[in-house]
Amino acid sequence: MQTIVGTFGRQATPSAALWKLALPAISIGCLHSILSIIDAYWIGHLGAAELKAMGGTAFACWMVNLLCDLPAIGVHSLTSQEEGAGDRSLVAKTLMQGLYVATCIVLFLWCLIPFTHYYFDVLGLVAGSPERAAGQLFLTLTLVASAPLAFSGVMMAGFKGLGKMRQAMYITVVTVAMNALLDPLLIWGYGPIPKMGIAGAACATALSTSIATILAGTVLSSQNVHVKLCPPAWEILKRIAQ
Repeated sequence: MQTIVGTFGRQATPSAALWKLALPAISIGCLHSILSIIDAYWIGHLGAAELKAMGGTAFACWMVNLLCDLPAIGVHSLTSQEEGAGDRSLVAKTLMQGLYVATCIVLFLWCLIPFTHYYFDVLGLVAGSPERAAGQLFLTLTLVASAPLAFSGVMMAGFKGLGKMRQAMYITVVTVAMNALLDPLLIWGYGPIPKMGIAGAACATALSTSIATILAGTVLSSQNVHVKLCPPAWEILKRIAQ
């Protein structure tokens, strides 16, 4: 039977190698779904208005997540090719270019913040209603928090390119655990931490994804992928954006 050697260390059959990638990938997808469930659970305890506001922003937040994930798709493709060629210095350069693309997307999303009220006009939520106020606050903070979301996506794409799906899964577990811990603390407050309500859920996501970005960069450095500032490489940027 044919075997595969390299990214997977010891000799492995194609089916074993596939499962070694697939199981962590499936787990990561499930864990991302759990993030939304955790937010909905705690926000639901705030009241009907807040839960309705979160439901109203679901499509907009999905679009934000989709846009933030775009650079990661191109980075994943390029880093897979570069890892196959055995050039991890080029992997690091591609990750930095991916962060540049992510920055452009984040800046675009930030430019939409003053226009969020139009979204709620389309939804038909009455101006001045508790649902609209809570929804607009949540959407605004989600747009602000798009930066760590986009950056963490790029860094996690580096693990996928290297075939290090287990490490990506472990970092995702830490992210979800941090979000689960921060959600009640920031939503309801505790001790010196003030009660932030629905805004606390958005802040918890921003903090947990920021930690994921830092953790991913640290682990990648241990894999000899040192992401450093470098000038924009237009050819790589073009390939990521395609």
